[in-house]
Amino acid sequence: MEHEIALGCLLVTIVCYWVAKQVYGKTHQWWSAPILAAPLVLIALVVVARVPYHTYFEDTHWLTWLLGPATVAFAVPIYEQRKLIRLSTGYRC
Repeated sequence: MEHEIALGCLLVTIVCYWVAKQVYGKTHQWWSAPILAAPLVLIALVVVARVPYHTYFEDTHWLTWLLGPATVAFAVPIYEQRKLIRLSTGYRC
């Protein structure tokens, strides 16, 4: 039973992110940004359903594992384009 709940958590995580992305694409409101909306909805669902963290993490741990390379892949182009970003934002150091 615990494995089925963990698999369900994986599906809910993916669906929450997808829905948040769709909502943000239509509204462009800060509160609907997937990086904010999806985790907040997931936290609420996990707390209301009383799913233990271990159970949630069982099938979703690889998503967390993939965040490391994704962060680096995102950070490298930002670092390479930092002068352009500073100019476009008006930020001076």
